Amino acid sequence: MINLIECNNNWLIVDKLDDISDLIELSNEVDQENYSEFTTAMGTSTQNYFFNPQMRWKREHKLQIPPSWSNIKLKYESIVENYLKKYKKFSNSFTKLSTTSAWTVTGNNGSYHTPHEHGLGGISAIVYTNTLNYSNPQDNGPIYFILNSDEYDLLYSPYQRMPRFIPENGMILIFPSWIIHGTLPQSEGKRTTISFDFKWE
Repeated sequence: MINLIECNNNWLIVDKLDDISDLIELSNEVDQENYSEFTTAMGTSTQNYFFNPQMRWKREHKLQIPPSWSNIKLKYESIVENYLKKYKKFSNSFTKLSTTSAWTVTGNNGSYHTPHEHGLGGISAIVYTNTLNYSNPQDNGPIYFILNSDEYDLLYSPYQRMPRFIPENGMILIFPSWIIHGTLPQSEGKRTTISFDFKWE
């Protein structure tokens, strides 16, 4: 399934992980009282931060980091680093990634994400830990990425400029944090993801 999509300076890596049992366990450990002051999750979605050293939420909020996080953090930093090295997306001036934030998103009937990005200069990753299985792909709430919006660039097909993916359990998507992305509304059922933001070191 592994795929590299490139469009000008923008790119996206898509693959399917064989074992995500640790992330499924992690999502069950996340304190549902955690929250983000800014969220792109709309409708019946909930977005719960469990790791963010910068503490961007309200002063009275007490962050509860799941017990399994320390090992998972190191594991997935290494996994994403290996993808970047394989596809030569690692600059020679950087040696490793460090997680800056991580959160879970739980979607239910009608939930979606508005178009958004995660900031400049970093790398983001999304892993689907529980997905829907409707025969009509659109009911599963596809995720989309806007890689290029230049109307005069005819070298790339519309699919390359705005790829869309049907979520599957274990799917991992890795991309520069500045890439605009979002999801279409999903049908009935529970869908969960774990998201990571990384910085270069």
